[in-house]
Amino acid sequence: MKQIVLEKLDWAQLVEILSSNCKTSAGKVLCQEIKPILTEDQILSRWNLVEPMRDLINNGYAPPISELEDLSQVLLCIEKGQILTGEQLRDTYNMLILTKVLHKFCKDFGQKYSTLEHIRSQLYPLPNITAEISKTIGPDGELLDDASPKLTKIRKSKLSLRKNIEQKITELLHSQDIMKYLQDEFFTVRSERYVIPMKLDGHGRIKGSIYDTSDSGQTMFIEPVEITPLNEQLLELELAEKIEVLRIFRDLGEKLKKEHEILAVNYQKIIELDFLNAQGQLAASLNANRINLAKKPCINLIKAFHPLIRTPDGKNSAIPNNIVLTGDQTSLIISGPNAGGKTVVLKTVGMLQLMLKSGLLIPADTKSEFFLFKQIFLEMGDTQSLTANLSTFSGHIQGLKPIIQSSSENDLVLLDEIAAGTEPQAGSALAQAIVEDLANRGVTTVVTTHFDALKSLAIGQNRFRNGSMEYETKSHKPTYRLILDVPGQSYGIEVAKQMGLPNNIIDRAVTLRGSSANSLDEVLKELHNAREELRQKQQLLRTKELEAETAKTRWNQEREILKSTRSETKQKISQHYEDIIQELKDEYHQWVDKLKKKLRSLEMKNVSVTEDRNEFVGLRQGMEESIGKTINSLQQAKSSDSELSNRGTPATFELLSPGSKVYVASLDSTGSVAVAPSSKSSTIEVQVGLLNVKTDISDLYIPNKTRKPNKAKARQPAKAAKNNQKPEIPLTIKTTTNSVDLRGMDSDDATSKTDQFIDQALLRGEERIILIHGHGTNTLKRTLRDHLANHCPYNILSRPGEDQEGGDGVTIVSLSH
Repeated sequence: MKQIVLEKLDWAQLVEILSSNCKTSAGKVLCQEIKPILTEDQILSRWNLVEPMRDLINNGYAPPISELEDLSQVLLCIEKGQILTGEQLRDTYNMLILTKVLHKFCKDFGQKYSTLEHIRSQLYPLPNITAEISKTIGPDGELLDDASPKLTKIRKSKLSLRKNIEQKITELLHSQDIMKYLQDEFFTVRSERYVIPMKLDGHGRIKGSIYDTSDSGQTMFIEPVEITPLNEQLLELELAEKIEVLRIFRDLGEKLKKEHEILAVNYQKIIELDFLNAQGQLAASLNANRINLAKKPCINLIKAFHPLIRTPDGKNSAIPNNIVLTGDQTSLIISGPNAGGKTVVLKTVGMLQLMLKSGLLIPADTKSEFFLFKQIFLEMGDTQSLTANLSTFSGHIQGLKPIIQSSSENDLVLLDEIAAGTEPQAGSALAQAIVEDLANRGVTTVVTTHFDALKSLAIGQNRFRNGSMEYETKSHKPTYRLILDVPGQSYGIEVAKQMGLPNNIIDRAVTLRGSSANSLDEVLKELHNAREELRQKQQLLRTKELEAETAKTRWNQEREILKSTRSETKQKISQHYEDIIQELKDEYHQWVDKLKKKLRSLEMKNVSVTEDRNEFVGLRQGMEESIGKTINSLQQAKSSDSELSNRGTPATFELLSPGSKVYVASLDSTGSVAVAPSSKSSTIEVQVGLLNVKTDISDLYIPNKTRKPNKAKARQPAKAAKNNQKPEIPLTIKTTTNSVDLRGMDSDDATSKTDQFIDQALLRGEERIILIHGHGTNTLKRTLRDHLANHCPYNILSRPGEDQEGGDGVTIVSLSH
C-alpha cells in the first residue's frame, strides 16, 4: 500500500486512536505498526479473536491489563544468563503478577468468550519465582534487607557501625583542639569514608589523612586517626554487601533463565491480548461488525460511516449511508452540493477497505459485503507544486496517469472532483473519457463530480450508478445522506449564501443563472422538491401512526385496568357477603342448638312438645332453604364472572380473516368475520345470525375451543333414587377435608352437623363429601339418608358407600352434578 494513499485517507489518525487503547508499551508499538496487508484467511482469523473482545466490552467487562514496560531486552538478558538489575527484576515481577491476574480473568470468562480461553491456554503463572522476587526486590527495584540471612546480618552491622562512627566523629567535632580549625561544624562522606571539613591552616595540626579538597581549595576533608579503623571496617562491610547482592541477583537470574521460554510466551500473550483488546475497544466504540467478504469485486456497504468523524467528547457523529454497487455496476458517480459530504463518502469507502485489509471490524451493518481489493488508487486534493512547476490541474493529471496505466479489475479507484481545475467543457469531456475507460476495464470506481456529463452516464448505461448528497432546500443545509440512483445538484449559490457571501452578489448571481440554468438542473430541482415533499408526508403519516398506536396502547391498558378493577371489586363484594352469610349461619346454628337443648329439657320434664318440635323443624327447613338460595346466588355470580374471563383471547388483526369465529362481547353472541379486516381501521364487520354488524376490534374475542354457554341451574331438592338404584357418583377417596365423622351423635346433632359441613364444603369448592355414620342400630344411617333425600336445602345426590369407600357405613354425597 502506497504511503500517499494512507496519508490522504488519514490512516495514521485511526492507528493513533487504536494504539491509545493499549496499556503496554509493546502493545502500542504493535498497533502503530498495523498494516493493511492481510489475506482473507488472516482477516477471518483476526475477526474470530476480536469479535469476542468487542462483545466482552459491550457487556461491561474488560481484561485487567496494567501498564507494562517493554521487556524484550530483559528477556534477552535472561536468555543469555546475564545478571539483571533490581529495576529489571521488578519489571519481570510486574509481568509475572499480570500473568497471574490475566490467567484468572481468562479462566472466569473464557467459557463465554473464546478469545480469553485461547489466551488462557497459553498463559503459565509461575507462583514460586514470583514469590521469591516479591520477598527479594522492593517496589523501586531495591534489594530488601531480608533478601537473605547473610544480607540481613551485614546491613544490621553496617547500621550499627555507622551509628558508632557518627557518634565518635560528633564528639571530635566538639573537641576544643579541633573546633578552631573546622570550616563547618558537620561531618560528611568522601570516597566512602567519614571525614570532617578543615581549614587550610589546620593542616598538620590534626592527626589524620586528607581524602579530598573543596573546589575552591580552601577546605580539606580529613579522616581523623580515631575514625580510620572504623572506616576500614565499614568498607569491608560494604564490599561484603556488594558480593552478597551480586550472589542474590545471580541466583534469581539463573532461576529465571530456567523459565525463559515460559516467560517469553507469557509476555507474548499479554501483548497479544492487549492488542486484541485495543481492537475490541475500537469496534465497541464504533459498533463495528464482521461483514461478508465478496468473491468478486463489489461494494455493498449498508449503514456504513467514517470512523474518524467524532464529536469533541470522542463519540462518533458520522451519518450512516448505504454505499452500493450491484450487478454489473462498476462505477458510483457521486454529485451534490459543496461541503455536502461527497468526499466523506469517498473516503469512507477507502478507509473501510483499509480497515478490512488490516483485520479490523467494520463500522457497517453485518449484512454488508465488500471485496478485498488488491490495490487502492486515490487521487484527491490540491497537488499543486511550485518546485516541480506543476499547477493544480497539472498535478491532478500527473496523479491520474498511474491510475489509468496500472489499475485493473481487482483494484479500487477513488477519484475526488475528477478533472476539476480547468475549463468546464474540457474537464467534463476528459472526466467522462477517464471514467468510461476504467469502466471498460472493469475497475471498481467511486467518483465525486459536479459535471452533468458524468451524471448522465448512469441514465443509459448499467455500468454506472448515480448517487447524490441530500440537501434541504428550505433550511439550505446538507443532511450528509447519500441518495442512490438520483443525480445531485451543486447548489453553488445556496452554499455561498449559507457561507455568508454578501446579498448583492447572491442576488446578482441568481439573476445571471436564471436564464442559463440547464434543463437537467430544473428536472433535478423538481425531483428533489417532490422527494422532500414525499418525505415530509411520510414523516407526517408516521407521526399519525405513532399517535394512533399510542392511543390504542393507552386504551388497551385502561381497558385492562378497568377489567382488573371490576374483577377485584366483584371478588371483594362476594367475599363480603360470604362473610355475612357465614355469620348468619353461625348464629343460626347457635339458636338451633339452644332450641334443641330447650326441647330436650321440656321432654325430660314430661312436657308435650310435639307441636313445638314440628314448628321448629319447619322453621329450620325454611331458614336452611333461604341460606341455600343465597349461597346459590353467590355461586352463580362467580360463575358469571368466570364466564367473562373465558370469553377467549382478545382479537388482533393477525388472527382475523373472513370466516374467523369470534365472540362479540357487547352482544354476548358468537359470529364470524364477514369482510377482510384492514389494519388502517379498527372497525370489523361481523355476521351474527342473519345480521351483519360493525364493531370495534376491542369488542371481539377469539373463542376458546370448548366454550360452553353459562346457564345457571336452580338447585332443586334431591329426590330419593327409585328402585334402590344408586346415583352415578364417582368413586370418592377419603381426605381430611371431604369427610366428617358423625358416629356417636344423636339424629338432630348429626343432621345439623351434616348441613353445616355441606355449607363449608360448598364454600371450599368440594365436589363430593363422605358422611361417616357406621351401622349400629341403623337409626342414624336412616335418619341421615332421609334428611339428604327429602329435607336438605341443596341440590345434591347421595348414595351408600362402595366397599373400597367404607361400605354401607358411609354415605357419599355429590355437591356438583
